[in-house]
Amino acid sequence: MNDPHVTDEQVRRAEELVSWTRRERIRFLWYRFRMSAREMNYATSIMLMPAFLGDVGGRWPSLGDDEG
Repeated sequence: MNDPHVTDEQVRRAEELVSWTRRERIRFLWYRFRMSAREMNYATSIMLMPAFLGDVGGRWPSLGDDEG
């Protein structure tokens, strides 16, 4: 379901075509859950990443001895 062109209806139809054992279904659902969590973690890490190095410290580092 990670492909944006695949709809929920297509996934449901594909699941109905296959005869699943209970163990296979749980394993498949666990795999899908892990992939969704990984995508959300990646998206969150990208959103929290600073845009450039000046964002990390709050001010630009100075080269001289002008702090006082």
